[in-house]
Amino acid sequence: SCELVDQGDYWHAASDKNGDQFVMDTMWWGNSRRRTGGIFDITLFDMRTRKRFILKTFEAGSINNQMYHPHPHFDVTGKKILYSVHPKGTDECHLELLLLK
Repeated sequence: SCELVDQGDYWHAASDKNGDQFVMDTMWWGNSRRRTGGIFDITLFDMRTRKRFILKTFEAGSINNQMYHPHPHFDVTGKKILYSVHPKGTDECHLELLLLK
């Protein structure tokens, strides 16, 4: 048996090493419910509290290549989230790091 604890327009998901928290990216266009073109969210879901938090929202460039999707993931401590950003209007891609409190 299983329990559905959350659902959304998530693309890529990763858990911390204990499976207590999950970080996901979203892409709000195409067949999603919230149709806001070119917007990504980095979202955290906490299994212990069953709550979801949007950590960061940003406008993205191209989505036609997987390297431009954020693909968020935790570091080994579970206190940092690393993801990639492809700023709109540029051909570059860089990494950003969020520190959890």
